[in-house]
Amino acid sequence: MLALFWVLALLVPAQAEIRVRHAQGVLVLPQAPRRVAALEFSFVDTMVAVGMAPVGIADDRQPERIIAPLRAAVEGYASVGSRYSPAWRRLPRSSPI
Repeated sequence: MLALFWVLALLVPAQAEIRVRHAQGVLVLPQAPRRVAALEFSFVDTMVAVGMAPVGIADDRQPERIIAPLRAAVEGYASVGSRYSPAWRRLPRSSPI
Protein backbone atom coordinates (compact mmCIF):
# COMPACT_ATOMS: atom_id res chain seq x y z
CA MET A 1 0.00 0.00 0.00
CA LEU A 2 2.79 2.42 0.89
CA ALA A 3 4.50 1.73 -2.44
CA LEU A 4 1.28 2.65 -4.25
CA PHE A 5 1.22 5.90 -2.25
CA TRP A 6 4.66 6.79 -3.64
CA VAL A 7 3.40 6.32 -7.19
CA LEU A 8 0.26 8.37 -6.58
CA ALA A 9 2.30 11.08 -4.87
CA LEU A 10 4.00 11.72 -8.18
CA LEU A 11 0.79 13.24 -9.47
CA VAL A 12 0.72 15.97 -6.79
CA PRO A 13 2.44 19.30 -7.48
CA ALA A 14 6.02 19.32 -6.15
CA GLN A 15 5.43 22.19 -3.68
CA ALA A 16 2.43 20.64 -1.97
CA GLU A 17 2.81 19.08 1.47
CA ILE A 18 1.48 15.53 1.48
CA ARG A 19 -0.31 14.00 4.47
CA VAL A 20 -1.23 10.32 4.50
CA ARG A 21 -3.32 8.96 7.34
CA HIS A 22 -2.67 5.32 8.19
CA ALA A 23 -3.14 2.87 11.08
CA GLN A 24 -0.11 4.18 12.96
CA GLY A 25 -0.84 7.88 12.57
CA VAL A 26 0.01 10.40 9.86
CA LEU A 27 2.94 10.47 7.47
CA VAL A 28 3.88 14.03 6.43
CA LEU A 29 6.10 14.68 3.44
CA PRO A 30 7.15 18.26 2.72
CA GLN A 31 6.73 17.70 -1.03
CA ALA A 32 6.01 15.00 -3.59
CA PRO A 33 8.82 12.47 -3.99
CA ARG A 34 11.03 12.88 -7.06
CA ARG A 35 13.03 9.65 -6.80
CA VAL A 36 11.05 6.51 -6.07
CA ALA A 37 11.77 2.79 -5.73
CA ALA A 38 9.19 0.26 -6.99
CA LEU A 39 8.66 -2.84 -4.87
CA GLU A 40 6.36 -4.57 -7.39
CA PHE A 41 6.46 -4.88 -11.19
CA SER A 42 3.00 -3.36 -11.60
CA PHE A 43 4.25 -0.18 -9.92
CA VAL A 44 7.05 0.04 -12.49
CA ASP A 45 4.44 0.01 -15.25
CA THR A 46 2.40 2.72 -13.53
CA MET A 47 5.42 4.92 -12.91
CA VAL A 48 6.54 4.72 -16.54
CA ALA A 49 2.97 5.53 -17.61
CA VAL A 50 3.10 8.81 -15.64
CA GLY A 51 6.53 9.68 -17.02
CA MET A 52 8.82 8.64 -14.19
CA ALA A 53 11.44 5.91 -14.01
CA PRO A 54 12.09 4.31 -10.61
CA VAL A 55 15.64 4.62 -9.25
CA GLY A 56 15.29 1.21 -7.59
CA ILE A 57 13.24 -1.88 -8.44
CA ALA A 58 12.62 -5.09 -6.49
CA ASP A 59 13.33 -7.19 -9.58
CA ASP A 60 13.97 -10.55 -7.89
CA ARG A 61 17.56 -10.16 -9.13
CA GLN A 62 16.27 -11.01 -12.59
CA PRO A 63 16.12 -7.80 -14.65
CA GLU A 64 14.91 -9.74 -17.69
CA ARG A 65 11.58 -10.20 -15.87
CA ILE A 66 10.78 -6.53 -16.48
CA ILE A 67 8.66 -6.57 -19.62
CA ALA A 68 10.47 -5.55 -22.79
CA PRO A 69 8.51 -2.33 -23.47
CA LEU A 70 9.55 -0.98 -20.04
CA ARG A 71 13.23 -1.99 -19.98
CA ALA A 72 14.50 1.02 -21.92
CA ALA A 73 12.46 3.41 -19.77
CA VAL A 74 13.96 2.05 -16.51
CA GLU A 75 17.53 1.52 -17.67
CA GLY A 76 20.09 2.21 -14.97
CA TYR A 77 17.92 1.44 -11.94
CA ALA A 78 19.38 -0.21 -8.82
CA SER A 79 18.12 -3.66 -7.90
CA VAL A 80 16.69 -3.67 -4.39
CA GLY A 81 16.26 -7.43 -4.10
CA SER A 82 13.14 -9.51 -4.36
CA ARG A 83 9.52 -8.45 -4.32
CA TYR A 84 8.76 -10.78 -1.42
CA SER A 85 11.74 -9.71 0.64
CA PRO A 86 13.21 -6.39 -0.52
CA ALA A 87 16.75 -5.58 0.54
CA TRP A 88 15.82 -2.60 2.71
CA ARG A 89 19.50 -1.69 3.17
CA ARG A 90 19.85 -1.14 -0.59
CA LEU A 91 17.09 1.46 -0.74
CA PRO A 92 19.18 4.37 0.56
CA ARG A 93 21.86 3.53 -2.03
CA SER A 94 19.32 4.06 -4.79
CA SER A 95 18.49 7.44 -3.17
CA PRO A 96 14.69 7.43 -3.43
CA ILE A 97 12.82 10.66 -2.59
